[in-house]
Amino acid sequence: MRFKPIKQRGIMLRNFNIIVCVIAAIVTVLLVITIERTQRLYSNTHEMSQRMVLLTNDAFQLQDASDYLTEQIRAFAVTGEKKYMDNYFEEACTTKRRDKALEELGKYKADSESYASLSAAMVKSLNLMNTEYYAAKLTIQGYGLRVNESNFKYWKEINEALESVELWATDQNKSNLEKRKQASEILFNTTYRKRKEEITDDMRKCLSKLTDELSAEQQEIFSELQTQLLIEHILIAVMVLLVLTLVLLASFQVFHPLKVFVQKVKNDEQLPEIGAYEMRFLAKNYNIASLANKQQKEELIYEASHDELTGLYNRRGYELALENVNIDKSAVLMVDIDKFKTINDTYGHDIGDEILKRVASELFKTFGPYGYLCRLGGDEFVVVMTNTDESYKDKIRKGVIKINERLARKRGEAPPISISAGAAFGKEVRAIDAVLKEADKALYKAKDKGRGDICFFEQ
Repeated sequence: MRFKPIKQRGIMLRNFNIIVCVIAAIVTVLLVITIERTQRLYSNTHEMSQRMVLLTNDAFQLQDASDYLTEQIRAFAVTGEKKYMDNYFEEACTTKRRDKALEELGKYKADSESYASLSAAMVKSLNLMNTEYYAAKLTIQGYGLRVNESNFKYWKEINEALESVELWATDQNKSNLEKRKQASEILFNTTYRKRKEEITDDMRKCLSKLTDELSAEQQEIFSELQTQLLIEHILIAVMVLLVLTLVLLASFQVFHPLKVFVQKVKNDEQLPEIGAYEMRFLAKNYNIASLANKQQKEELIYEASHDELTGLYNRRGYELALENVNIDKSAVLMVDIDKFKTINDTYGHDIGDEILKRVASELFKTFGPYGYLCRLGGDEFVVVMTNTDESYKDKIRKGVIKINERLARKRGEAPPISISAGAAFGKEVRAIDAVLKEADKALYKAKDKGRGDICFFEQ
């Protein structure tokens, strides 16, 4: 017979090699195209992640700037100190974080819902400034201040802003003291607070919409990336078969890396970039997805270890912190709010929560850089100061005194408050429980002395 079965006549290597080479060339071209597209998608994913961080930060800047303006104008109304007025107009006229935040978001999201929400927050913030200007004019007259170059750094901007402000007839004839009180009332009343809350609501909407918009874009890119990875897998499988047919050594470039990858995935480890070029891209993209998953887990861990109300470590976070503390080079500060139960019963839990957040904020501003701050429950706070010894006694005492001085200033509907604190130092290597008990004893000693004070444990 002219045409014998393949089993009898065998494979024609020349034709087979031609077919293999053609297929290999096609597969190689497709792989190159796929890899380049994967690279572009990877770059887009990276750029999207960076953009999400930057745009979210820009959105927060408007809220921070608005809150900063409120803090400064309130401080000016309460104290009459000129520096607060200068700080206010420096932000409004020079720093302009609100304008910059809106401008940056507009570059990428000018037609989006997130930009519309941020614009609404900006408009409301600008409208609120009219109220703040009115309070500023009352304060200036109430303290008998002259807006000139010798008194204010931003005197021109202040005069320009307040020039069109006309006091109500009922306010014009008030005494200086009454004008000062009226200015504070305007900035701390329910109307002002509600308008601030409206700005905050718009900011929340902006951040929510921004997250949804950016997540949708990321999901689209990720879907394309998955498709590309699938194509890569198919092409790699074809290439592996071809290479195995021609060179057995290729198994070490494909199957050995795959074996390692499987083991790493089982152990939840990053994939090493080894083996064939395609395997390296597989590892890179898996590592990106794995890192994103780990970041989500870290966020969940953060929520589990932090107090929702104050943002400080909760009891679980406190226990984790103690595991990482070198106690013989640390100090433990036990803190609680004086007569907090009475305040809670008298003013209600909403005011109680505001007090807890205020105390947490003051503790963080004073002791945050030195270690771990925890809220164990109720009004019980713990500060674990690392790399600290008894030479820090005076600094700790002054820190508590300054906190109490600030807490003694009435804020909104909340009454003046104070804290009591007890501190102990880990002078030598010993059980951390002993240091905690010593700090607790020092706290009770501070309470016995009359509260609003700090005591150090002394043997």
